[in-house]
Amino acid sequence: NPRDPADIQVANINAAKSIIVLSPESGESDAYVVKTLLAIVNHPQRKKGKYNIIAEISDQSNREITEIAGKDEVTVVVSNDIIAKITVQTTRQTGLSILYNDIIDFGNVEIYILPVKGAEGYTYKDLVLGLRKEYVIGIRKANGKLMLNPAGGTIFEKDDNVIVIAEDDTDIIFNPSNIKNNISLPAKQERISMDLKQVQRTLILGWNLKTPLFIKELENYVLPGSEVLVVCHLEYARKKIEEIKGEIKNQTISFHEGFINDRKVLLSLPLEKFDDVVISSYSDVYGIQEADAITIISLMHLRDIALKQNLKFNMVTEMMDEKNQIVAEAYKVDDFIVSHQVISKIMTQLSENKELSAIFEELFDAEGCEFYLKPAVDYIKPGMPTDLYTLSQIALSRNETCIGYKKTKLCNSPADNYGIYLAPDKSQSIILDPEDKIIVVSEN
Repeated sequence: NPRDPADIQVANINAAKSIIVLSPESGESDAYVVKTLLAIVNHPQRKKGKYNIIAEISDQSNREITEIAGKDEVTVVVSNDIIAKITVQTTRQTGLSILYNDIIDFGNVEIYILPVKGAEGYTYKDLVLGLRKEYVIGIRKANGKLMLNPAGGTIFEKDDNVIVIAEDDTDIIFNPSNIKNNISLPAKQERISMDLKQVQRTLILGWNLKTPLFIKELENYVLPGSEVLVVCHLEYARKKIEEIKGEIKNQTISFHEGFINDRKVLLSLPLEKFDDVVISSYSDVYGIQEADAITIISLMHLRDIALKQNLKFNMVTEMMDEKNQIVAEAYKVDDFIVSHQVISKIMTQLSENKELSAIFEELFDAEGCEFYLKPAVDYIKPGMPTDLYTLSQIALSRNETCIGYKKTKLCNSPADNYGIYLAPDKSQSIILDPEDKIIVVSEN
């Protein structure tokens, strides 16, 4: 029992590098976490030094009391809030969930905060263009301040560290002679308007505790006149929608009662009017496999209807078991979000380095810097050989930091990581097609 001090002592937590407190799937899950934190932090036989605790809660309103219970020894992860934010960002930019998964997974590249030998006195631009395999996306100042995508002229000072996307955390040695100052930039491309804040019509199929959070978060990204239609068979979802309507200004919300895996229900909807479709898992009502089965059947019907009626909309699907993602991939969904997997990976990352918490919070939030997939034709003429040094230089001139690219024709190929190439060798020659994307860190 994690709330029993005697049982905690048996676990020998004083010798633990990190302690992860998971939120159980019950109505009092956050209270369970708070009680566990109190038992750990106030244990009569606790060690003198600080614990490294990563605690998961589901409700943002309980964050303050969780931080009080864990004092300065806990890093809090609000799981429902994170998934809602990632889902909103993914509906706006196809491929973003794959990018996030790459960064939080230990199998490819990750975000590290590292010292750099020999970089003192050089600029952020120098660091970006002076490293071949590491992608610098920010600076952690000596006083602890984190700066994502700072101005190119920002000086790297003594005891500063870089925030970098790389394959591992090996020492970075900066050699000024490697700075690419002689890049021959192509003719300036006319930029395509990419204002992601627009009138948006969103269809939500299904319901769980994250759905109201998704609607509230979407409010930060859309213009007045936007619409949300929620379709599900749960009467209490209608009541919850009525409760949150007063907090929503830019969107009108309506409710349609029906089973989302019923083809007749889907055919009765005005599917042609929607820009985005989100299939929310019934994870609060059914077990994982049953919830995913409903999601997959809904997805199959929806894809078939879209194909037969020649409908175009971006579709994001929430799954609970990553094994079921493989089954559903045949139906060419634009993006998958495997909720449990995302939160597990984020907590594991934070258990290794809790400083990443502030970086993740900024990247997930509507304010500050985020990841963007922008049209490649804004940066380079289609069909022209280029490399990531060139694209990085162009991005810097636009107050952005380039971290990779997306080959859109591979977006349905798991073997090719759905076309996402994150932190590739900057010297490698590539040719981009008109529909491809450049991946950047930027404020807009």
